[in-house]
Amino acid sequence: MKKSKPVIFYDSGEEYIADSCLPFKQAMADKTFEGSAWSRGQYPGISLKKSQLPGIRSVGYWNITQKQDWYLVPHYNEGIELTIVLAGSLAFESNGVSEVLTRGRVALSSPWQKHALGKPAISASKIAFFILDVNVRRPNSEWLWPDWVLLNQQEKKQLQNLIIRNSFPVFTANADFLYSFERVYELLEENPDKNSGKTSMYLNLILSSLIENLKGKPQTDATLNDTYLTVKLFLAGLKDHVEHNWNLEEMAAKCGISRSHLSVICNDLSNKSPMMFLNELRLKLAAQDLEHKLDHSITDICFDCGFGSSQYFSRRFSEHFGMSPRAYRKQFILSAQDKV
Repeated sequence: MKKSKPVIFYDSGEEYIADSCLPFKQAMADKTFEGSAWSRGQYPGISLKKSQLPGIRSVGYWNITQKQDWYLVPHYNEGIELTIVLAGSLAFESNGVSEVLTRGRVALSSPWQKHALGKPAISASKIAFFILDVNVRRPNSEWLWPDWVLLNQQEKKQLQNLIIRNSFPVFTANADFLYSFERVYELLEENPDKNSGKTSMYLNLILSSLIENLKGKPQTDATLNDTYLTVKLFLAGLKDHVEHNWNLEEMAAKCGISRSHLSVICNDLSNKSPMMFLNELRLKLAAQDLEHKLDHSITDICFDCGFGSSQYFSRRFSEHFGMSPRAYRKQFILSAQDKV
């Protein structure tokens, strides 16, 4: 059977392959702790059959009694990831939030959220986790739930909206959520051929309990909108792709919306049109390069920042900063010479 390729994410100029938990896999192989997983794709563990828990990329556990020399570096996943600490403690980072999780604390990560576990080293901890791929990579994609998920359509939509609007990735599990994850932990130690049905039952209870957990969170941001969040993420990522020859149609396509809808949302978020936002971003980055990359020619910086011609770049730069690119750079060259 042909294996699906892991998804590639881009953030802050860096390329991330959807996580494969290689340190976890290596540590399991070295038998430095007790742990296992059922998985598909690039994730480590016992391979699930096509008929077993479709959509689950990984469901696993570990029971670590001694501090390790590894951790799960900042990464993305293809699906919604839930990780719960059942004993001990585990460091977690996401969205600028850093917390040491203890028993009953849960980390929730969406595909568009980079996160890390255990930094700088996995501590003594007992955890369970699963990653459910519902075919979303951005907030306003269409969510496709596998057939074994028994939530009704209203509940699925409610859970989808709660996850999208959830801006704080950590919460405390209620009793049903904790109980269900503990049962999953027990089942993971046995044969998936025998227990995938039972596991799906408890995963359903977890998803149902997740609605109640997120509804009760005072941190849930009810003002977030999936399309606005998609555009916000796209605009934030533009700094890493300014050299691309963007047009409004392609920008809108990346966000999965119409050109007019993108223009309205971009204006709401930045008080600028999409192309104005892009051009001002290019000028800002060009100014930074002119200051810090003194060994790069002005022409090279012009094209690296996405301008089609040096004449157009010089004109726009002068209009924005009140001086030519050459004059702008000269002040930093003189300043550097004065320091010598």
